[in-house]
Amino acid sequence: PLFKSKSRLFLHNKNKGLKESILDGLSRISAVNDAFIVIEDDILVSKYFLTYMVNALEAYKDSSLIWHINGYSDIDLFHCGDSVLTRAMRCWGWATWSQKWKNYSEDIDLLQDDKPTLIRDINFNGAYNYWKQITLNRKSIINTWAIYWYVSIIYGGGLCLTPTRSLTVNIGDDGTGTHLANSNVIVRDFYCWDRVPSYHVVKEENSKYLDVLRKELIRMNRIHNPRFIKRLLIRISYYISKLKNSLMSLFLSTTKM
Repeated sequence: PLFKSKSRLFLHNKNKGLKESILDGLSRISAVNDAFIVIEDDILVSKYFLTYMVNALEAYKDSSLIWHINGYSDIDLFHCGDSVLTRAMRCWGWATWSQKWKNYSEDIDLLQDDKPTLIRDINFNGAYNYWKQITLNRKSIINTWAIYWYVSIIYGGGLCLTPTRSLTVNIGDDGTGTHLANSNVIVRDFYCWDRVPSYHVVKEENSKYLDVLRKELIRMNRIHNPRFIKRLLIRISYYISKLKNSLMSLFLSTTKM
């Protein structure tokens, strides 16, 4: 079997932080296992999550195309089937193989020759600026790992297997977390599944899923963009002023009558 029922607990004397804890833990696990499933403490999973992960890990263990298995899906797109392939890497309940994890790299300087194409692909053709996280990490403004894994997958020509409806939900968006301080994330309802989703997919990125996801990312980017909010407030103010003037003109014309 791919997984054996054996537990090991690693304890540290101090809080190492999310990034170092994840990387240290996966380094230990990948050294002695062919594959692994990652669930952080603020992730709730569907009762079908583990079965889906185990089945998919076994089915695609020899695949050169599939590098990562998502538990979370940003959008509900059930008419595309149970699962699709997408470039979108999500770390809210996920799995991969140790051989694939060996490609994890933070050496972005090695990517300079392919940087323009890489940035375009990572940012979903301008829909959302994920590359900004690389810049913020390099300036030590943030300290995260997931963006580097995402870049490593794209750079290696990999894709991610994703259920078309989420199998996980993040409950750590109450303001107490380090990297998810605001509740800007859409909570997916993973109770919609009444069975284990099928993991069989066409071996290419699903264009319908990509198109809908790009539109969702553009929408989110606009909503959370301060400049967009400022422009929206200016426009609202303009129409309120215009309405006031119209009402005043109407009042004056009525008075003269």
